[in-house]
Amino acid sequence: MSRRAPGRSDGRPPRAAQVGRGLLGAAYLLGAGVHLFLWWQDPGVYAAITAEVLFGWYRGLWTGYVLPNLDVLLPLLAGFEFVLAGLLLSRGRAVRTGNGIGIVFQVVLAPLGFWWPTNFFLAFGHAWLARYDFDEDALSVLRGGPGARTAPDAGTTLRRPDDP
Repeated sequence: MSRRAPGRSDGRPPRAAQVGRGLLGAAYLLGAGVHLFLWWQDPGVYAAITAEVLFGWYRGLWTGYVLPNLDVLLPLLAGFEFVLAGLLLSRGRAVRTGNGIGIVFQVVLAPLGFWWPTNFFLAFGHAWLARYDFDEDALSVLRGGPGARTAPDAGTTLRRPDDP
């Protein structure tokens, strides 16, 4: 079942949704890279977040489970963010799945207290994007804009630019 994008007669997501999807995907790619860099250079920087954690039970989870296991958890987090970026930059059901996962991920991160308003803003962004069907992957949209992958009309002959 295909859902039509609100306000568009052709069912394509608006340009703002395409840009938002690209920015979220890029943010997760960047985040994964930062986590891998910090894992390699200075994983101890994550201990500074402890003072920002909003709830005592969450702080206990952070200090008792996460911090002692950063050597394993940071590469897993980076891998998760790479996969999430891939889902968001893909097409169809993968994008919808990525947005659902992104909402949960951002809400779970919010109690860390570290930029919690940003987490809720990103969760809202995922929820807004989840309203749309993305029938093209982000790279195709970037190359030729929405609709660039549509097939030519019946009877149209495709020619290379150097053909007479």
